[in-house]
Amino acid sequence: MPITVLERLLVFFRMRRAAALVARAAPLSGEDRLNMLLDGPSKGKLARGLKYRYVAMALAVNTPGNSFIGGGGGIMMMAGLSGIFSPIATFITIAIAVSPVPLAVMFLGLQI
Repeated sequence: MPITVLERLLVFFRMRRAAALVARAAPLSGEDRLNMLLDGPSKGKLARGLKYRYVAMALAVNTPGNSFIGGGGGIMMMAGLSGIFSPIATFITIAIAVSPVPLAVMFLGLQI
């Protein structure tokens, strides 16, 4: 999804501040977007969440009831749209995050 479409969608839903943030972040690279978010007004938990963003993503994917925030697909779509996640690191993070179930089946012989 092009970033301009996301911006227009946010304006359509009257989310003007979010649309302005998306418009400011659109021309920036992934690292510059991350720095822009870290330099924002809320430095506490947001900065910690951005610093450990791959751990936060792994926890979000494994949290029971994550369907309320879009499920695994919705979480990954928003992560991709943000532009602050590396594709290879994201793949490795998700592989590690979901590995307990296949490992349990392989080593413990559990049948689902």
